[in-house]
Amino acid sequence: MHEERQLTMDATAEVLAVEWGEGEDAATPESEIDIPVHPVAALFPMLSGAELDDLAADIKANGLLNPVVLDVNGQLIDGRNRWVGCKRAGVEPRKTTLNGHDPVAFILSQNVARRHLTKGQQAMTIALARKNRAARFSNESAALLYGVSEDRISRANVVVRFAEDLTEPVLSGAMQLDPAYDEARRRKEAAESEEARFNRLQSASPELAAMVAEGQISLAAALVELSERRAQEEERKRKAREYQRMLTEQWDTVLSHLDPRNIDPEEYAQQWLEIDGTLLGRSYDFSATRARVAAQVLLRYAELKEAEQNG
Repeated sequence: MHEERQLTMDATAEVLAVEWGEGEDAATPESEIDIPVHPVAALFPMLSGAELDDLAADIKANGLLNPVVLDVNGQLIDGRNRWVGCKRAGVEPRKTTLNGHDPVAFILSQNVARRHLTKGQQAMTIALARKNRAARFSNESAALLYGVSEDRISRANVVVRFAEDLTEPVLSGAMQLDPAYDEARRRKEAAESEEARFNRLQSASPELAAMVAEGQISLAAALVELSERRAQEEERKRKAREYQRMLTEQWDTVLSHLDPRNIDPEEYAQQWLEIDGTLLGRSYDFSATRARVAAQVLLRYAELKEAEQNG
């Protein structure tokens, strides 16, 4: 029975393929949609010709299982493939209208997560929806709603703004988002005037700007130097934070061991002296000078703490 049904579907597909026409002169799937399509819905790639053939044959054999969805203005917002499949199969599409819901949010929720799209394609769709002013949300909210990272959405935004001709290759899967972003960033940098770049340099580093003005270094080299300095500064801050964290942990340990409720200072000092005798030759030997400095630090800390507590 299954084989007979499969043969029937195959034969139907062959007949429909002949009726629809094949080759370069065949109409594109988008041109077969004879009602208005919402611009955000139109961003998503449609099924291939062979996949639409299969869908039409299935609709002809079994009917349309899920209706197409229109917005209150009569625009098609979900079901472009089903619409074409119905038209090819000679079946009147069943329709339903989306009422009381944001059509853009509905389109994105129906397509971004459920379609077999790469993260780059998903990010590009979101960026284009925002460009068309059809969607109003931040990168952060879009990332939470649709499971696409903020970084990828930001990259897609750069492509949309500075390399719009690459948006279609990314959407179709012919090009990945990362190389498109690299090209968009290159175009962005090239589009920026040398004067604007110099003004930014002067604001960030008057010293480097003066060197450029005096001809000691090129603008490009100065910008590279500025970027390296910033990276070094970020690394310095990172190490400082790490050192502060380590110091806090060690300080907590020291103070917990010096709890006046649990120790006798004389006895504790004798214990330290015994421990020190086992550390001879080590890089962290405790000399008398180091002990005095440590005591001075603790005394000064106590003074500052008392002053803070007494207001």
